[in-house]
Amino acid sequence: MVAIKRSKDVEALKQQFINNVDVGTSLNNLTELSNDQLVDQFVSISQQAALFQGRILSELRTRFGNDDRKFGEYISTTILSDIASHTRTRLINLAVFFDADRPMDGISLSVAYEISAPKNASKAIDIYSKVVGKKISVADVRNMFKKSESNSYSGKVKSDAGVRNGVKKKITSLIVGFDNKEKISILKELINEIKEAQ
Repeated sequence: MVAIKRSKDVEALKQQFINNVDVGTSLNNLTELSNDQLVDQFVSISQQAALFQGRILSELRTRFGNDDRKFGEYISTTILSDIASHTRTRLINLAVFFDADRPMDGISLSVAYEISAPKNASKAIDIYSKVVGKKISVADVRNMFKKSESNSYSGKVKSDAGVRNGVKKKITSLIVGFDNKEKISILKELINEIKEAQ
């Protein structure tokens, strides 16, 4: 994990947050904004808050080195224990991925969480470059990751045809002696296990 922002950087981020919030927008004059402007303000503030929270959590996390237990024990003594651990992790991942070089322009928070998820790390920068500045749904982004993954996998399978045939032969030899109904049942179970592992 990349070390995130020390105190001077957190101060700079805090100032950036303040600068990005429209100072003229207050509870008293929200009625003067159009629907689109209200949505834009809401999205901007939500994104900035999530990034700032993620950077704060990341800073806290780095103070405990690699000791997850001590970090967890500390969190349990604070109000941060009210935040589910998977939410804290998502916020940290978000802050690690989205920095000054990778802004969240035109990217919803849901899409940003998907891009910054560790499971997508190998393709994240490529997918980010395709969606930044565009309003693309999280479902479309997930499909982009799946398509990218299947393209990588299919290329590997083609180059490893011998290995693939070897696996088929091994499975065939293991199920010899079973009747066809039992063979189908075994293969279905195997397919389900593979799907669950993904």
